Amino acid sequence: MEELQAQIDAETEKVVILENRVSNKKPEEKKADKDKDKRRGRGKQEETEEEEDKSKKQAEYEKALNARVMEVYEKCIGENESGLGAIPMLAHIEKNLEKLLEIVAGMSPEFVQKEEAKRDKERREERRAKQMEEKEREQQEKMAERQKRAAQPVQKKTGKTLMTRHMHERRKKRDEKEETNDEEEEIKEFFQ
Repeated sequence: MEELQAQIDAETEKVVILENRVSNKKPEEKKADKDKDKRRGRGKQEETEEEEDKSKKQAEYEKALNARVMEVYEKCIGENESGLGAIPMLAHIEKNLEKLLEIVAGMSPEFVQKEEAKRDKERREERRAKQMEEKEREQQEKMAERQKRAAQPVQKKTGKTLMTRHMHERRKKRDEKEETNDEEEEIKEFFQ
């Protein structure tokens, strides 16, 4: 009886998941689904918890996005003295970028290529330096771990060591192969 009840519960969960996947439902159908959920024992509390989780995740994502936009804005334009939001900051960055691209278009192509190559070289050097620092830091962490392990007392094994129940007889197989080779050689010599 308990197994059947568990199967029924599993099937109802599958139905709920499938119903949630269908996003373009009419409001009447949504009400009917809520009624079904209530009958199944799923109430408003679980729905509100799911909505809260979604809103929290979205708020965290927005914070991270706004922080990144602010960082780019400060690098490109300067401090955000007027307290602009993310979208106005992006618009301001775009305008500034368009002005700079117009200026670059008016310069000689050879000069632009030289400057781009110079900047690319600097970026590669910075990246290489960061990688070297990262490797050095990782090596120091590994050395610290090794020293920590070395400083700990050695734990001696206690008790009887585990043994296998039978030994594999590999020698016999080799001996058999050698015997067959010897017999084949004798036969060949005899017929020659």
